[in-house]
Amino acid sequence: MEEQIQTLKVSFDEIKSLEFESSESLKLYLQTWALKNGFEVTKSTGTKAYAVYFKCSRSGKPRKFAKAEGKRSKPSKKIGNNSKFFLSHCLGCPFTFAFLFDVGKKKFLFNQDFGTAEHNHCEEKKTKIKLHEKEISDFVKKEVIEKGDKPALLQEKLNLKFRDIQINYINSANILYKAKQEKFGSADLDAQNLLELCKELQKEFPSFYYQTKVTSENRLSSIFIATPGMRCQYKKFSNLLIMDTTFGTNRFKLPLMLGLMINEMGRTVLAFMALVSSETISEFEWVFTCLLDCFGVEPENIITDECLSFAGSIKSKLSNSDHFICGWHKQNTIRRNLSNKGCFKQKKSNFPFYLSIYFYRYYRFTKIIRIRTTSH
Repeated sequence: MEEQIQTLKVSFDEIKSLEFESSESLKLYLQTWALKNGFEVTKSTGTKAYAVYFKCSRSGKPRKFAKAEGKRSKPSKKIGNNSKFFLSHCLGCPFTFAFLFDVGKKKFLFNQDFGTAEHNHCEEKKTKIKLHEKEISDFVKKEVIEKGDKPALLQEKLNLKFRDIQINYINSANILYKAKQEKFGSADLDAQNLLELCKELQKEFPSFYYQTKVTSENRLSSIFIATPGMRCQYKKFSNLLIMDTTFGTNRFKLPLMLGLMINEMGRTVLAFMALVSSETISEFEWVFTCLLDCFGVEPENIITDECLSFAGSIKSKLSNSDHFICGWHKQNTIRRNLSNKGCFKQKKSNFPFYLSIYFYRYYRFTKIIRIRTTSH
């Protein structure tokens, strides 16, 4: 037996006696009223100029769309196990009503003779989210964006804050995306806003340093930034510079390159930061050119991971610096290569044999773990 879906029934008693001076105020009120009752309404164009018609957002003829078709609405639900077909958002909901313009009162009044109060679907959960959209957006801007929370953590916080709303992972991801757009602007304006901010900081602090790199299409591809505090720290602790790149930490998925130093308290301090278009030798050479232009002095020692682009760019631009490979990365590489041979799984294994072979290949490849870019 098929399960019977409990359809949504709405009463017009709340809006029957209301009067509205304009169609815009009518639309705003009815959209909020619909969300409180568990559905959404859309304003439809009628044949009469003095009438304003409203219908359920699920109205319209339900249809199946194939993936191969170029023009189709955004799919909301898969049909069965066949991923080639989708069910459209429309469900043919018959819910509708209208407001007529009274010439004598010069106001819109509810039409008693027209309308259907029944839906063919149940209450929609997303309406509660839209109803509290402003409260959720304010909470996300204040509590979440500054702390850098992810959608999963945001989902937990929102469910604790708004207990009457059930928010899933997709809802939390969409809420976070919209809040970031409202606070930081659209992606198209990111580069322009960043350059304007850098110009303002340079006017306020003359020692603020930044350099940009643009493509042939006049698009920002890379940027190097060093604040006055970073430049001051570099003068004191330039004997060791640790560099690494992170990926996927911004909406454009650009590698973020950070230069770190160790102060007299044994803590890491930032020397510079740069967004680069790719992890290639040419990009790293451009960063090191900016580094020399900004600080004027090469670091005595440099620690990086096993990226060959780092080795090639350091050799060409920072020839007076000693280049070291990070010990943590070396241990991970050794363990990863030896675990493929089963050295850490078997009780009686030829671990010393494989270790000696690996170190021989490793030394031969890197020309000793400590890479010296200068010839002594």
